[in-house]
Amino acid sequence: MPWKVYLYGIEWDEGNPADGNDASELPENLEVTIGDHLAEDENQAIEAALAEATDEFGFLVQGTEQINVSHV
Repeated sequence: MPWKVYLYGIEWDEGNPADGNDASELPENLEVTIGDHLAEDENQAIEAALAEATDEFGFLVQGTEQINVSHV
């Protein structure tokens, strides 16, 4: 059964501002679906969701206000 991970209040790491990185247009909240083959528990689902967000937007997630995880 896949996992649904909700990331709320995402703070994106812009790295070195001198490089011209601008995370202001990136979403503050994301919903990520993680296949059960990628995660056996909630912690692995969160790690996979953070990695997917990083891959999709090209910025690291520095932090979040809240994370909710559920099976779907």
